[in-house]
Amino acid sequence: MAICSITVIPSSKGTSISDSVARCVKVLQDAPDLKFQITPMSTQIEGPINRLFDILSKMHEAAFANGVGRVNTSIVIDDRRDKEISIGVLVKRMLVSIEHCFDITVKWRHPLLMTRV
Repeated sequence: MAICSITVIPSSKGTSISDSVARCVKVLQDAPDLKFQITPMSTQIEGPINRLFDILSKMHEAAFANGVGRVNTSIVIDDRRDKEISIGVLVKRMLVSIEHCFDITVKWRHPLLMTRV
């Protein structure tokens, strides 16, 4: 499994990008085989690398709807092949590290807009 982060920014329809982003989310909703988390700045997706490339392309294309003439898409891929990784495990490890490093209990959880993890 691989994990990727994608940010899709339509750049020719004013300041609001929510309609285009909603179309990208719809692409993910139509892919029940993939796990994902949506955050205010990007979306993390987990799945087989070839499947990720397919869905990333569809999300990029979905942002062109409604007359958008230009889309900037940034993608970061973590493709670890020596052992299984998942979004949930990586988040848990990070929280444990924060608690250990700062001798605190992490109570705050980022409110996710949508998730299928």
